[in-house]
Amino acid sequence: MTPAANPPHQRRQSKAVTVERFDEAPQVTGSSSSAPKVSGIAWQDDRTDRRAVVNGMLAAEGEVIEGNRIVAIHQDKVRFSRDGRTFEVAITGPTQGK
Repeated sequence: MTPAANPPHQRRQSKAVTVERFDEAPQVTGSSSSAPKVSGIAWQDDRTDRRAVVNGMLAAEGEVIEGNRIVAIHQDKVRFSRDGRTFEVAITGPTQGK
């Protein structure tokens, strides 16, 4: 008898990551008494793999940073909620002409 062939090893394919980082202050839409600062975003198609750098800390959707819950991480902004209100913080590039 010959031993049964083992199925080939399944490798996990790596996913593309979009990372943006800027040193300028973010723009805030909506209202919040203590707006968080977003300095980077690692965006993936799979929501569970998305991360944002908020106030210098790497965080995922659902985490709370200084009282601000991360609702959604988009390619160019992060949606937060605080005290029943939602607002978005965008990361922006350096302004030209200054």
